[in-house]
Amino acid sequence: MKKSVDSVAELMRPFFRHGEEAADYATSGNYYEWYFTYAERIKPTRILEIGARLGYSAIAMLLGHPGVRELTLLDDGSYGFGVGEAVENIRRVGHPAEVVAHTLDTQSVRALPLEGEFDLIHVDGDHTFHGAMHDLSLVLPYLSPSGVIILDDVDYISSCKKAARQFLSLNPGLESAHISTFRGHILLGYSLPHPDDGERTRSGMAKDGDGKSKSSKTTRRQFFGSAGRGTLLVGGIALVGTGGALTAGCSDDEGDGNEYPSPGGGERGLAPKE
Repeated sequence: MKKSVDSVAELMRPFFRHGEEAADYATSGNYYEWYFTYAERIKPTRILEIGARLGYSAIAMLLGHPGVRELTLLDDGSYGFGVGEAVENIRRVGHPAEVVAHTLDTQSVRALPLEGEFDLIHVDGDHTFHGAMHDLSLVLPYLSPSGVIILDDVDYISSCKKAARQFLSLNPGLESAHISTFRGHILLGYSLPHPDDGERTRSGMAKDGDGKSKSSKTTRRQFFGSAGRGTLLVGGIALVGTGGALTAGCSDDEGDGNEYPSPGGGERGLAPKE
């Protein structure tokens, strides 16, 4: 998978604060460019983000696709910025999307205060193993059949990589891909066909024989194919060429003894057992 643009530094420059336009992640050409690319390729209608900070990743996604209708932000202010500051910064873009923000510590809840499904979900909150697993478990029921979850920092923080590995091993209905961004992304999406697909298709899209919309099936195959299906991933995480699922079991010391829900199992937003 290749980036859609070499750099978004100039596009992003008006929205950086506190001198961050000169930060290594802002100038690397290998960070916000990927958020722009995901949005451009996936063309999401609704985006959900856990961990908004000052809204930079969200801004890059909005810049990537003018057709986003709703952006929902969840943030607990742990970086020292209230979620309102992210909203204010994002609105400076002039994008027509509705911006919905919640001041929320996702680690303290067993269900999210949300309705409907999201086409693109960015998980960049608590970076502990348990925290990342918890957030992934919370957002998975809200993922649309043709949507993608981005888990950030998998090459930078080992606990995020371990969480990605265990989450995939517990959820065989997902496929995955690794993107070597500035800090590393794992992309997650439902394998085909979706385990609960049936009539779950976007309105107005034609269906084929298995109940999946033709458009979303094509997008999923093209997206995960271009993202590196069948390649060896960093840190010993590998993609299986036949199914595209990231298969890497966790040793006992990589888990925390909690049980986590699988797709279609349990109530929406079920969090790990305490």
